[in-house]
Amino acid sequence: MNKKYTVNIGRELGCGGYKISKILAEKLNIECYDKRLITLTAKKSGLRKEILEKADENDQGFWRWFSSSRSIFSFGDCYASPNYSISDVSLYNIQSDVIKEIAGKESCIFLGRCADFILRHNQNNINIFIYANEDFKLEEIKKRHKEVSKNLASEMHKSQKKRADYYTFYTGHTWGDKANYDICINSSLLGIENTAECLYNYILERIKKM
Repeated sequence: MNKKYTVNIGRELGCGGYKISKILAEKLNIECYDKRLITLTAKKSGLRKEILEKADENDQGFWRWFSSSRSIFSFGDCYASPNYSISDVSLYNIQSDVIKEIAGKESCIFLGRCADFILRHNQNNINIFIYANEDFKLEEIKKRHKEVSKNLASEMHKSQKKRADYYTFYTGHTWGDKANYDICINSSLLGIENTAECLYNYILERIKKM
């Protein structure tokens, strides 16, 4: 296929979305952009990587950073409360430009970062949302970390809410709402490997119709 396409993956914390996206990238022979976007955005903006990491969707300090920085930085291209100060230049917009630039050059996978919304005007998008049962997510998180909190379930819910708030703040849409995606899939039913295989076959069929 000569046409470029993007696979935009939203995912719940602990559902295996990172592993699934990496499997898909390897099978499709395309790049997967996740944390690398922070490095690329830092290069484009000239801002320190540490600043961008604090504003990252998964960082627990996002809202703390936002409340302390809104006098210096403001956020554009978002549909949040009209009380927020909105400007044309913002960290979110810089990252959006990076995403658009990459999507214009190559077929790739974007993990999170509101890429489905940022690239909403592109024709060849495949928007996916991965979720999972709570027990599955808790076990996946335990596998990734040697030490976990006794209040892991509560902390997972808080972190997941931050991810949802991040998405809603910048897009005005509801994170995880099936209306925003082409396919939503429960990774706890098939497991990570089989979920990736299922999505791979779905993506191949979509590519044929582009």
